[in-house]
Amino acid sequence: SSDGRERVHIGWDRYLDEYLEIVPPCLPCGPPRQKGPEKRAMVDVAMCAAGGLLWGGLRGLPAYAASRQPLLRSSLLAGLGAAAFQSFFEISAQAHERLDPDPTYSKLRNYLAVSTVDVGLAACLLWIAVQ
Repeated sequence: SSDGRERVHIGWDRYLDEYLEIVPPCLPCGPPRQKGPEKRAMVDVAMCAAGGLLWGGLRGLPAYAASRQPLLRSSLLAGLGAAAFQSFFEISAQAHERLDPDPTYSKLRNYLAVSTVDVGLAACLLWIAVQ
């Protein structure tokens, strides 16, 4: 180099002094803000209810099922089950946001307890919905 120092070779025909004058960009202050889409729980529940109505209607169409259970009853029960199942998950998400807004649990035991309750209740509701 011109000032008498030895150039440090860093590989690939590059030398360290080529990068000495580069100023790194400033880091943002604070954590990044997540701007995700606005979640509308009622729309999700309504879509699940509509899907349940359709599924229940299709399930009740065959002649052997129609003789045991009327089509309207099958559709309504499936729609109600799907809406209840989705409502549980929406309520669960709201509870998690209120109890722990940062989604970091201070102890693994707390996370395991919350997850166990969530999975247990979801399995019970799914079993009820499928009946």
